[in-house]
Amino acid sequence: MSELKYFVSDFHFGAGLAGDNESLARFERFCSSLPCDAQLYILGDFFDFWIEHKYTVRLDFAEIYTVLVNTKRRGVEIFMVRGNHDFIRGNFFEKLGVEVFDDATKFEIGAKKVCCIHGDGISKDFFYNIMKFILKSACFQLFYKTIHPTVSIYLAQFASNLSRKKNKKTVKSATRKERYRKYALEFLEKRGLDVLIMGHSHIFDLYKSDGRIYANCGAWFEKPTYVLLDRNKLFLKEFGSDIQSDAVLEEMEI
Repeated sequence: MSELKYFVSDFHFGAGLAGDNESLARFERFCSSLPCDAQLYILGDFFDFWIEHKYTVRLDFAEIYTVLVNTKRRGVEIFMVRGNHDFIRGNFFEKLGVEVFDDATKFEIGAKKVCCIHGDGISKDFFYNIMKFILKSACFQLFYKTIHPTVSIYLAQFASNLSRKKNKKTVKSATRKERYRKYALEFLEKRGLDVLIMGHSHIFDLYKSDGRIYANCGAWFEKPTYVLLDRNKLFLKEFGSDIQSDAVLEEMEI
């Protein structure tokens, strides 16, 4: 198992946001500077929405697929955790050599248990969790795959834009930051875990309480922050031009 693990989240490629091309260019430079024996974890919402039909994927994402393939060919292991915008998937990313997890992936560092998730499932929003259950159900996904890709992509894009406008005012609030810290610590305690690394909130963070650690990668499309796990140390960093000289925002031992 590699001693260098890099965690990124929330790129929202395809959202048509300002700076989308620069976000991809930064990600390509980031991947190019990863050590060949490193592991890269993409913790959800890599695309603004992902709908994969049996014989159809988005052609306008071809450059992104190429970055993943080239990174994999250099020897970097790539893992992807499904986010709430990763709507319908098949086995396309596995064919690129990416290992995909629908909910979470776990590993141990010494005696410490580490869990990596997207993060949308830890909230106490009852209505959201019911909707998530329905949208991820096999029946709904089978139905949605019968819709022509042009229509299904339009509907998903409309829903994504609507959600973004609704949450725009609250997504960066101090209250939201504290709430996700609370959710994370409750999640860790309930499952007997030591470290939780996630995204989703769009607020980068590295926080420790009662021996348990919550790390959030932030939203790459806004600011290219990431989490690095190097042996038994966690770093919250911002990517510049090369990971060897990146600024350390926070660090702590696990």
